[in-house]
Amino acid sequence: YKDTENDLWEYKSNKQYEVEANEFAAELLMPTNIFLKISKKEKFSLKFIQELKELFDTSITATAIRFAEKGNDPILLVCSQNNIVRWYAKNSGFPFSQINVHEEVPFNTVAYEYFVKNRIYNNPEQIDPKDWQISDRFYGQLKYYEQCVYFDYYGYVLSFIWIDK
Repeated sequence: YKDTENDLWEYKSNKQYEVEANEFAAELLMPTNIFLKISKKEKFSLKFIQELKELFDTSITATAIRFAEKGNDPILLVCSQNNIVRWYAKNSGFPFSQINVHEEVPFNTVAYEYFVKNRIYNNPEQIDPKDWQISDRFYGQLKYYEQCVYFDYYGYVLSFIWIDK
């Protein structure tokens, strides 16, 4: 059995057995030690996430979650559906952010542009970290980018937000 992209809506489920099953599956399919070794070889990019997806034979969403939680680069992954934030994942290297789950996608974000203006960006867009409520003591010194993967069929978007050092 293989989860579909849509099945991962339960990623941040309140059902403990679903959370444990997702964690077990991630470790089984993308073992942390192997994943870390490979992910240290290259900086974040959607191309690299796609390569990891192919290597581990996992969905883009599962691979993105694993990279956000265990990857080498500080990254924030936000999943939105129909202009509502559903869940997010990040690693400890990413600055503090207050993502409001079950609320509308913040104004001025790439995801917002998609949901409200039907605008699709194919390349990373430099963003103001304040738009995603990211608290960074180095404001103005670091560049933040957002790039989305769009799943029109399911009505959701994965927003990758990262820092270019």
